[in-house]
Amino acid sequence: MADSNFASLSISGRESHGPRVYMVPMDTLDLAKDSETGHYSCVKVFTSESIVVNFPAPTDVFEPFVFVDKPTVDAFLARHSVLTPVLPELRTKVDEFFSPQNPIKVSVFESREDEGDRSLYALIQFFGPPREGIDKMTRLESAWWFRHPASDSGLMVVDVETR
Repeated sequence: MADSNFASLSISGRESHGPRVYMVPMDTLDLAKDSETGHYSCVKVFTSESIVVNFPAPTDVFEPFVFVDKPTVDAFLARHSVLTPVLPELRTKVDEFFSPQNPIKVSVFESREDEGDRSLYALIQFFGPPREGIDKMTRLESAWWFRHPASDSGLMVVDVETR
């Protein structure tokens, strides 16, 4: 039985004895989706060699949003419907400034200082060098987020998490 947390990568090398097969944890893969074919490319470094693999997109590899406690997020959006169109806008901007493969973790955050003060928290998941993620976030903020009315409302926070 296949484990959905692992990808089986078959690599054809220069060896005459056929391809090598690796079982690789999915969370160690750096995925990029080809917008024309819908296939994913993945770069995985194995000790002394770098291998690039192309494979069709499994249905559960990428979600544009990851909701933490979705019922709470849905209830918050129902109370603050002005934010509902902001999520698709944010997705478009993340695709532009980061990559379509960067998921956005969405949750409701309650302030420790002011009980009852809640905000929608959108955390862009970035899997590259931290400095690069911060630079991309700075550009997104300057070009779009700080100019957006939702930014001033205090109802929504957008940030980046580097991994």
